[in-house]
Parts: sequence; C-alpha cells; structure tokens
Amino acid sequence: MKNPFKFLYTLLVGFFLLSACSEDDSFPQVASLKVVHAGVNVPTLHVLYTQFSEDFTFANNPVLSFAGNERYPVNADRENPIAFVNSTDTTSTVLSTNVNLPSGNISTLFLTGRDSNLSGLLLEDELLRHRDSTAGFRFINLAPDSQSLTFEADQGIGPVSLGFEEATAFQEVGATAANASYNFEIKNGAGDVLTTYATTAPVFKNTTLVIIGLVDDGSGGNSLQVIRVDSF
Repeated sequence: MKNPFKFLYTLLVGFFLLSACSEDDSFPQVASLKVVHAGVNVPTLHVLYTQFSEDFTFANNPVLSFAGNERYPVNADRENPIAFVNSTDTTSTVLSTNVNLPSGNISTLFLTGRDSNLSGLLLEDELLRHRDSTAGFRFINLAPDSQSLTFEADQGIGPVSLGFEEATAFQEVGATAANASYNFEIKNGAGDVLTTYATTAPVFKNTTLVIIGLVDDGSGGNSLQVIRVDSF
C-alpha cells in the first residue's frame, strides 16, 4: 500500500501551486474601443493608444483617414492615454485624450469638429440583443456646420432630428437573412433633402449611421455624406 502521508503532501503542494498561479498569472482585463474619424479638414492620423515599444516605427503603424474607422483593444479599469498624430508630420499631435472603460465594455470614440477644432465624443455602445429577423440602427449627426438634420427612411424609420453631436440609442428594425434594404433621406430644418443613403440592415447586428462632412462645403470637397459603422 502506498504511503498515505506522501499522497497527502503531494496533494497539498499541488493546491498551493495552483493558488499561486491563480493570483499571480491572472489574465489582463480588456475593453473594446472603436475610433471613427469624422473630423472635417483633419489629416489622416496615427492612433497611438499604447506605450511606444523599442521597435516602434510610424511607417509600420496603421493610419485612420476621414470617414474611416478601426477597433482597438484597450486595458480596462485604468486611464488609457490616446494620441492622434498627423500622419504626414509625426511631430504634430492634433488631439490627446484619455479613456477609462470597465472590463468587457464596448464603446466608440467619434473624432468630430473641423480644422484645428478637433474633439472626441465617447459613446458607450449599448447593443441590442436581437430576435430573428431584426437588427439595430443608431443615428448621429457629426456635420459641424449643421443646426438640425433629420434621418428618415422609406420603411417607417423616423423622422429622427438631431443637432450637431447628438445621437440616438440603438433602435430595433426589421431585417431578414437576405438583409432588408433601407433608403434614407437626410433633410435640413426646412425639409430640403440634402443627401440620400441606401443600406441594408444585417440581421442580428447593430449599425451606426453617421452624418459627416459639411452642409455647405463650397469647393472644399467635404460634401455631406452618411457613413456606416458596424458594431457587434
């Protein structure tokens, strides 16, 4: 018969080793941050959201252009400094900010404004849980020269009127496995149609429709448009 005391000793050693690993080797907690570039006349940007590593080079760092969006993992439950650096002049930081998100959080940081007046609008993505044949739309107005703009679609969505930097929550809309189609009109306060946008509603998913650009762009090439930002 094996020595019962030796067996007990081995069991206790294993228990304490397991306890030590669970305390010292815990997994880092993270949150999800999507960044949307809606800054009019703001250059393409490097998004620096971690400390520089020894082998960091701007040439190998992805950039974020106007109307583009990217998702970044950030450390949860702590201040995360984020710098937005001009991609053609990497000595120029056009905006610095901090985000502190709880573990498992999903948020979107919208870069908004124009020229040198760039700012960040942070929204938590309170995503809908969908039934079969439904999806979610959220609307936000980031046209810096607008007063109030209205979303309205041909399938009974809206009218939803939003001032600059105003947003709705996600709202449930009909969708099918083949993706229901929606045709939006964006109108000013007088009811004039400024632009249109057609999109599908991906079943079970949540999508943000963002108005960007200028109502009166002159010859600057920043015409009003709608971009689609897909969430989870």
